[in-house]
Amino acid sequence: MENGHCDAEDDEMNQSTNSPFLQLFNYFLREVEDAEKSMEVISHFGTDKSKESMFEYFWGLEEAHRCLDFNLVESSKSQTQADQLRSEGNMYYQKGNFDQALQLYNMSIMLAPHPSTKSHIKETLTDTSIEDMEKQKDSTSLALGFANRSAVLCELEQYDKSIKDIDLALKYGYPEAQIFKLAERKAKCLLGLKKQIDAKALLNSTIESLSKSNLDEAKKKSNKSKLLALLKNCQKGKTEDVPSEENIPNISTSDGVSPSEDEVNHNEDGINPIDITDTLNPVTSSNPSHSIPKLTENHSTILSVSSALRLQYTPEQGRFFVADRDIKPGELILVEKAPFSCLHLQKDILDCHCCVCLTKCNNPLPCHSCCMVMFCSEACQLEGLNGHSKVECLTLPTLASLYIGNYCPLVYKIITQTPYKTLKSHMPVWNNHVAESSPILQGFNRKKLFDSSDFSSTYALISNVWQRSVNDLFKRTAMAFLLTKLLIKSNQYFIGSSGEPFPPNHKDTSLLGSTLMTLIMSLPCNAHSIEEFYIKDNETLTLREEVGAAVFPAQSLMNHSCNPATMRATIGDHMTSYAIRFIPEGTEVTDSYGCHYAMVETEFRQAELKRQYHFSCKCEACTGDWPIFERLSVTPKFKTLKDTNMNEPSKEEEELQEKYKILKNNFQKAYPNIIKGDINDENKQIVKDLIEFFDKYIVHPCRMYFDVQECLKICLDRESSYYRSYK
Repeated sequence: MENGHCDAEDDEMNQSTNSPFLQLFNYFLREVEDAEKSMEVISHFGTDKSKESMFEYFWGLEEAHRCLDFNLVESSKSQTQADQLRSEGNMYYQKGNFDQALQLYNMSIMLAPHPSTKSHIKETLTDTSIEDMEKQKDSTSLALGFANRSAVLCELEQYDKSIKDIDLALKYGYPEAQIFKLAERKAKCLLGLKKQIDAKALLNSTIESLSKSNLDEAKKKSNKSKLLALLKNCQKGKTEDVPSEENIPNISTSDGVSPSEDEVNHNEDGINPIDITDTLNPVTSSNPSHSIPKLTENHSTILSVSSALRLQYTPEQGRFFVADRDIKPGELILVEKAPFSCLHLQKDILDCHCCVCLTKCNNPLPCHSCCMVMFCSEACQLEGLNGHSKVECLTLPTLASLYIGNYCPLVYKIITQTPYKTLKSHMPVWNNHVAESSPILQGFNRKKLFDSSDFSSTYALISNVWQRSVNDLFKRTAMAFLLTKLLIKSNQYFIGSSGEPFPPNHKDTSLLGSTLMTLIMSLPCNAHSIEEFYIKDNETLTLREEVGAAVFPAQSLMNHSCNPATMRATIGDHMTSYAIRFIPEGTEVTDSYGCHYAMVETEFRQAELKRQYHFSCKCEACTGDWPIFERLSVTPKFKTLKDTNMNEPSKEEEELQEKYKILKNNFQKAYPNIIKGDINDENKQIVKDLIEFFDKYIVHPCRMYFDVQECLKICLDRESSYYRSYK
């Protein structure tokens, strides 16, 4: 049976009994009961009813509009809060707690007013000098936040990121009287990047500008001394003995507080402005662990999977993949970019992750309008601001405060990324295509391609609506009702051809609400979590952290096994899938939906899979009632031993025993190095060879096979989104 997958539990299981949504929902239920309408209301819900009819009836209930109502929560910029957070960051910087300082500076940058939020300035002012003055005034806190963060990044030796922040500080009006301080830091970063020529050019131009400035002689002498010390290192081609950062208050002003309006708008010292932003070509930072791998050969019609896979269908199993050829352990079989993804609406996640690509970043760029989201790069910032951001900026704080469920933010993201005019014009086409397509071609486009970027591939994912209870359908309709109201309240979703908002009519709300219901039912069975993998200094201590959720339509075509053939890893909004077994041609290629035979007893696995995904698992581990890890056989048993009563092993078994001895010995030598982080191609191949041997010649289940497979997972995890502690 085709089921899809999600790593977390269903919405109902994840909602606190005190969540605002449940409070509103329970209030609504009480009102319906008090009006003695419970039986009448519930009669309009069931698997024999269409989503449209259920939503339209719910939307027509006066009690629903009265009880399931809310006010929009604002998320506005605040210079006062931004300055306070930056001041707190300064204290942590002085104590050498750079992680905490960095977090506070990020929060300050998120809250600092952005010049583009005052769009009326450009519309009402024509005098360029006045316009520049207003821009500088509006973005002072932002400029100081970038400047202070650049100091932390410099201390952490993340020089390319520090340079970017220095340039942003200048862009947003950093006080000209203190630009020499940024020039000094930028030169230091250039030296750290081994770019002595660029550093030397910057220092020479800065020293020349300093000599022409109207600074008093004491300040000139102090600044020149520091710049000459750096220049000396440039000439020696050295980076050691570079002066350390001074106390952070000096990064902003001499007294550690924000500059006054006069300091920002007037050049009292008469310093000739210097340009230190063009001395180095843009530096792009990339963590090698975050590079997206590529398939050796893509499938001809399912674009995100390997040509080694073949899609099949049976009424019992639904759609599933089988191996079109032998697949080796460790082989990459899927690389898929999520068409829709979102971060969990938790402040500690939102403060340091890009809302577009979902990668972690310690120098994020802010949204121009709201305080809820950030971006990892100017490219992602441009994509976010030019795309769906306007609706989300207005409504994400409210969505977070309501906490409708784990998957509703992802449902909401899908809808906000799909303009209503697109939904209205394409939905009949999508519905007809789903109705006309054979089961195996659900989600394929008109060109017979399964393209994850097509909305149809997400919309066609199975929702198990026919297996849902009346209560389940009723509650999910309430969720769709609230999301519809939120989009209407935003006044930014129902936009006409003229670009102006319009009040939705009955057909508009029905179309939106029923589409939301489809997604609310399908995502718990098909969404995947976005995870990060953390490694501590000793390399042996690791931690997984879930930061978001995404739709991966091609990955969702893979069925479950409690003894999976593959493992998944996420790199931002990309999913990769690797074989962790030798998969012979014609064998099903399976995923794990979270229940592994070695971790959970058969009875409990079966119950959980039935509850969450609505199917009874018939994998080899379930039908064979394999024991959990503690009871697995320690001694491997060879498949070639025909007669268990034989006193002497066969010649074939003797040869296999000898080969096993060599492979095991190689593994025992490689294992300590792998655990310590020495994951080279040779060590990985040793692990893969032993797994393939086990799959071909050893009877399953086996404890050592499980251990070796877990070791391969460690190797593959290092190719996903992993991070190391600064400490």
